[in-house]
Amino acid sequence: MAIVAMAAGAEFRGILSKADALLAREFRLDDYLLLGAGSCGACESCAYPNPCRHPDELRIPVEACGVNVVNLAKNTGFRYNNGPNTVTFFGLLLF
Repeated sequence: MAIVAMAAGAEFRGILSKADALLAREFRLDDYLLLGAGSCGACESCAYPNPCRHPDELRIPVEACGVNVVNLAKNTGFRYNNGPNTVTFFGLLLF
């Protein structure tokens, strides 16, 4: 299950990267914050506490900003738990 979750996390990060490029290119947004899920995942091993090696690829997790994702999902009609053997990822776009 852990390997599947890691692959799903990598796929989700890829989706966010594509969304990031689309927001910049198609919508010409330059003042927004696209938050991800879980660890950043830009590097195999994080440089913390040293400066980020790839700040342009950094994806801050929703939870790291103090958002309670379980409550957010509940209050917006999304299901946080989609049953056994599933992983649900949440992102957040602030603009």
